[in-house]
Amino acid sequence: MAARGTPFQQRVWRALCHLPPGRVLTYGEMARCLGTGARPLGGACRANPCPILVPCHRVVARRGLGGYAGGVDGERLGIKRWLLQHEGALPHG
Repeated sequence: MAARGTPFQQRVWRALCHLPPGRVLTYGEMARCLGTGARPLGGACRANPCPILVPCHRVVARRGLGGYAGGVDGERLGIKRWLLQHEGALPHG
């Protein structure tokens, strides 16, 4: 996969690829690992051109799921919830 993005976005996407299925970090935790802030990290997740291969769904808000692909409710958030449930990171229901 040759995703186009800024060097920062590419660094975030590479780090996301190292999160194993079922492993969830908050935006703040992931940001600290990368030496950046939660908002820039969220922006890089939002810009992810291939979320099924680069698992940005494994990064969640401190309280709740946060957003997914730029959406904070509705169908997009439902996709994030389903992916996390499928990986065993959230209970079904």
